[in-house]
Amino acid sequence: MILFALLASISISYPLKLKQTQLQPWLQLTRPHNIPASMIFPIAGALSDNTNHFNPSSALETASIVATVTTASVVINSYHDAQLDNDDPKNNPIASGAISSNHAKTLFSSLYLAALVPTFIVVENTTARLVILFSMATTYFYTEHLKPHVFIKNTAVASVTALAPYLGFITSLEQPPPFTTESTVFGLCLATFFGIF
Repeated sequence: MILFALLASISISYPLKLKQTQLQPWLQLTRPHNIPASMIFPIAGALSDNTNHFNPSSALETASIVATVTTASVVINSYHDAQLDNDDPKNNPIASGAISSNHAKTLFSSLYLAALVPTFIVVENTTARLVILFSMATTYFYTEHLKPHVFIKNTAVASVTALAPYLGFITSLEQPPPFTTESTVFGLCLATFFGIF
C-alpha cells in the first residue's frame, strides 16, 4: 500500500517520464529508506502480546498507514524548511529547485489522503483512528509551528513515534488486553518515547 501510494502520488505530482537523474530528487524528498523502520514500530507493538488473537493482515495495514504518514511528514518537513530557508539546497530538493513547491504540496497532500482513507475504511477501533489523526495533525503542523520550540518539538516527535507500537497493539488484536503499566507494549512505548526524546 505505501509503495503504491508513494508512486501514485509522485505520478500525480509529476509526469512519469522520469530518468534516473529525475527520480533521485524524489527519492531524496520521500526518504523511502525510512519506510521499513517506521513499519517496525507498530508491528513490534502488535507482537508484544503473546496471545493467539494476533491478526497479521491488520498489523500490516496499520504499519502501512504509519509508513504513509511518516513519508508525508518528511515531505511536508522539507516543504516548510524550503519555504523558511532552513535547509541547505544540497539536502532539500525543493530548496534546490529540483522539485517545485507545488509538486511537493501535491505529494504530501496525496500521502496524507492515502493514510486518511484507510483510517476510516479499514481501521475499526475508534482509539486507533484518534491516534492516527493525532499523528497526522502533529506531523502536519510540526515544521512550521512546533520545530522552532525545542522541548515541544522533541515531545511531539517522541509522542508520535511512541504511539506507533500502541497503535499496532490495539489494531492487530481482536480483543487487546488492557493497556497497563505492566503490559509489554507500555514498556515498548516508554522506551521508544525516551529513546527519541
